[in-house]
Amino acid sequence: MMNYTVKQLADKLEVTKATITNNAKALDLELKKIDNVIQIDGKQAELIAQRINKNKQVNSMINKDIEGGNVSTTQPEEKATRDDDLIEILKKQIEDLKKDKAEYINQVNNLNNLLKQQQTLLSQQQSLQLQSNEKIKALEIELNEIKEDGIETQTLSTNDKVYNELKNSDERNKKGFLSKWFKK
Repeated sequence: MMNYTVKQLADKLEVTKATITNNAKALDLELKKIDNVIQIDGKQAELIAQRINKNKQVNSMINKDIEGGNVSTTQPEEKATRDDDLIEILKKQIEDLKKDKAEYINQVNNLNNLLKQQQTLLSQQQSLQLQSNEKIKALEIELNEIKEDGIETQTLSTNDKVYNELKNSDERNKKGFLSKWFKK
């Protein structure tokens, strides 16, 4: 099978490049991009060509009906057959559009559900962040209090040492004259 670029296929089918890409999207075809050029394989090209030709037929039938309505030279059987064909084609298009609409509604509902989930997760994350910030502040306050208590304790223990030394020196001073000499 031969590969085509979008331009090559558009030239072959005598349509624009946008028509090719729009029909490929409508058919949910996954086109490959090689060296920044979109490549369409033979099977995909055939599907796109069928869709474009079907649309051309519908348009030509509509145009013929418009023209045929003014001129009564066409035979009634041909007109009835064309009308029936046109009705079938239009019914198929309506069914396709209904399927597309249902799919889009489903996608919108899924996106709305996903959005609600993301909002819930964001709210929970923000709540957890606030709680952790409050805990951090409480721990910092507790740490500062412990540091202050430690400084006060060191000050008290230093004061106690000085007091004990003074007390001991006072007790040594209270000893009698002879005990000072003999250190008893």
